[in-house]
Amino acid sequence: LVADVTYAAPWTQENSLYNVNQNPNATDASEYTSPWPGHVYFPSPKNWRAQPLYSLFVDRFSDGDPTNNDFLNQYESDVYEVNFRHGGDIQGLIRRLAYLYALGVRTIQMNGTPFWSNEWHGYNALDFTLLERHIGLVQDFRDLTTAAHNLGIYVMLDLTVVTLGNKLVFGQYDTKFAPFSMDGYETRYRDPSFKYNDFDISNDWDPNCTFPSVWGKNGYPEVVLHPTNPGCYDSDFNQFGDVDAYSVTYQYHRYFGRFASVQDHLKDWTARNLARFVSLACILIEGLDIDALRIDKGSQFSTYFYSQWAPQVRECAKTYNKTNFWITSEMTTEDTHKTAVYYGRGRQPNQFAK
Repeated sequence: LVADVTYAAPWTQENSLYNVNQNPNATDASEYTSPWPGHVYFPSPKNWRAQPLYSLFVDRFSDGDPTNNDFLNQYESDVYEVNFRHGGDIQGLIRRLAYLYALGVRTIQMNGTPFWSNEWHGYNALDFTLLERHIGLVQDFRDLTTAAHNLGIYVMLDLTVVTLGNKLVFGQYDTKFAPFSMDGYETRYRDPSFKYNDFDISNDWDPNCTFPSVWGKNGYPEVVLHPTNPGCYDSDFNQFGDVDAYSVTYQYHRYFGRFASVQDHLKDWTARNLARFVSLACILIEGLDIDALRIDKGSQFSTYFYSQWAPQVRECAKTYNKTNFWITSEMTTEDTHKTAVYYGRGRQPNQFAK
């Protein structure tokens, strides 16, 4: 029902109104910037526990601009259909801020990424800088954070960070589940006319490829079964096949596989990708004055990723008056021992206090 229309994260005059990246000279996502001239950034709260949080999906909340409901064609929105867009947008949220404040809300968490997607919820983003025009442009988001901050309300965005849409094909598995294999698959785009701009596939083998440490469900290190030939494909993406959403035998399958066969999974431990991930988060703080981030499917990330990415994002936030920038995450694991590895400095079961 929705066509893919534009995928240009690099700045152009055409996409300037909805591109968080405002640097026309950037040649890589690690170079993106989003200046907001003359803006005074809202400071972080001292104690996030004192800021009651209200979670919402923008598309399902309030329709403030009906003209953007059917942005591409007249069959995109229908409030009576679960899988269609309902028309909620940033302008509608701005109009309801006083109501939320009266309820006692002091933090708004917007579920789903704010980026361009074929799905109403935004979790299958096609780009990490182009905003979803069905809900708002860069100025709309700036108007939201300004209005919210004037009321003393903080704004949290939702990110997937390492997962994008469903655009890649592993080997010959065009429409079928590609069994997970550390030997990897030669990969191609499902639609030859589409290409992710900031990240790309590669079918060149890198014999020097290494993998991050992995912890299993029991909270102890898990042995990664390495490929037959040492190394991996020199790709920005994990090209190891598909995994079920939650029922996996080994946790490293979740780290390196395509989630639920529908979300292309980026490597989170390579230096080139980490630099891009930091930059893509930083421009949201710089360009939109957000106060916090919620990370989707947090147990799909390596602990190495968090140890590198989170401190750098917080350092970036300090530049914009955010000395207590909040980063939280969804932990999709049923075992508390695995979850404990991700909190604070991390703890294995043999490191718990006696």
